[in-house]
Amino acid sequence: HLLLFMGAMARTDEVDLAVRALGSLRDRSDWHALMLGDGEMLGELRALAAELGIGDRVDFPGRVGDE
Repeated sequence: HLLLFMGAMARTDEVDLAVRALGSLRDRSDWHALMLGDGEMLGELRALAAELGIGDRVDFPGRVGDE
């Protein structure tokens, strides 16, 4: 399963809640997540994913253009 988030990663967007929810899937191996976007929380979200043990299944490529 491929899970996708696309949008701003500011503190007010609470994207950390999505990353924490993905943490509950850490014992499953049938998923991967892409978190597309940029913002003040990007570094913290990457660190949170690593802390939760899902850093290898969640990619944060940053902002992606329309093309």
